[in-house]
Amino acid sequence: MKTSKNLLFGLALVAAALISSSCSKTYYQVCTTKPVNPALFDANAENYRFEDENVLIEYNMWALHGDRGFSVYNKTDEYIYISGYNSCFSSYVPDDEGEWTKGDLDNTGIVAPHTWRLITSPKTDVNIYGVATYQPITKTIFLFEGMKEKVRHSESKTFNRDNSPFVFTIHVNYYLTKNGERIDKTIPMAFFVDRVTNYSMKDYLKMKEKYREMYDKLDNGEWKRNVGFRYLPINRKAFYNTYIK
Repeated sequence: MKTSKNLLFGLALVAAALISSSCSKTYYQVCTTKPVNPALFDANAENYRFEDENVLIEYNMWALHGDRGFSVYNKTDEYIYISGYNSCFSSYVPDDEGEWTKGDLDNTGIVAPHTWRLITSPKTDVNIYGVATYQPITKTIFLFEGMKEKVRHSESKTFNRDNSPFVFTIHVNYYLTKNGERIDKTIPMAFFVDRVTNYSMKDYLKMKEKYREMYDKLDNGEWKRNVGFRYLPINRKAFYNTYIK
């Protein structure tokens, strides 16, 4: 009799777990950003672009769900070196005590004259096999800041610089030699989250379809029209992550 009761209890637990898991839903949380100093960017540009006499930097927040990467274009006839030691990502959470830094950026190094170089997130996570993996902005927020708890499902919240739940800075340090003189420069670009919106998976995928682009492909020497497709960034000034609730 006791065995029968234990069996029934065990089956009840399994059934409860299955019901609970079937009720879980996947949500997409989209965080749009604004620069702390908007005068540094063209407000009409599709993504954040900064330019000085030597480099052009493009920031794309949407890449890899919020990879804090950026692309650097060398405008000069000299070789430019992006310092991996002095270039980094740092963030500030208003209710915390201070600023913390998430390590050096990856893929830094030499940028040849009149070419682009993609600089990516620091490899700060190490998995069970001892292999370093990327840690995008979104993972940083969701793991350490509990951002998903700040907004209810199917709801948006807006913030300003002072009450933003997350402020982060991308520090780019480069140097080059011109006319025998070394030029060393650091460009710190600070951004803050100004809007957080939660979407159900259905609503998000519906929105994503609007950014689907068809393209032609070469097949056995013959061009075929509109046979391939890719999804464009919904907002290059935003990043996103998913979670289950």
